[in-house]
This record gives sequence, structure tokens and C-alpha cells, in this order.
Amino acid sequence: MPDVLPATEAGEATAEVWRGASGTAYPYHILEIGSIPNTAYGNYIFARRDGDGRWEAIYVGQGDLSVRTDPGLHHMRDLILRRGATHVHFRENPSLPDRMIERADLLDSHPEAYKPYALR
Repeated sequence: MPDVLPATEAGEATAEVWRGASGTAYPYHILEIGSIPNTAYGNYIFARRDGDGRWEAIYVGQGDLSVRTDPGLHHMRDLILRRGATHVHFRENPSLPDRMIERADLLDSHPEAYKPYALR
């Protein structure tokens, strides 16, 4: 069973800033896969480091962070793990319309997360 941590704690770093296509900066907390935040709604990014050490988005989503950030419960778990996700980045956001705007903005900026069925 994964460790459950308060949504304000982070595992590897206090935050990573992801930029959307609009230029908006979104600060995200980072946890290794296997640790999940407490129940809260927000956006999340399954990610891994590329060959240069930069974060690469594997999958961008939104919803109940305590469920959606657990790859064992995620509907795309096989893909997320097959593509090598090692961490989950998360950001609380209780507003569904705002979460959807943020998700779209991030996907426009990170096309690698648009291809969830691509083998990589």
C-alpha cells in the first residue's frame, strides 16, 4: 500500500514549475510513485527525467489526487508505468473549470503527454 502524505509535503523537492502554452507558471509538488497526497482535488502529471535530467510529462490529468496519483488505481496504469514514470507532480485546485483550463494549457505545452498510447 502506498504511503499517504499531506498534500503540502513533497518527496523529492518542494516544487517544480511547469509552464503552459499560455506562459502561465504552475508550481507542482513532487512525490515518488508509491507516495500519494491526501484527498484533495487538483491537477497531476506523471513524469520521468529525460537524458538531460529535465522532467518529461508522461501523462497529465485532473481529479481526486488521492486516487488519480496512485498508478495502481489509475485507468492508464499500464501506459504510465510502461513509459517509465518515476514521479507524480501534483497541485491542488478545487475548481473543476480551472483544473480543465490548466490541464489543456499544460497539454498544449507538453505534446509528449498528448500521445498516451505511443510506445516509448
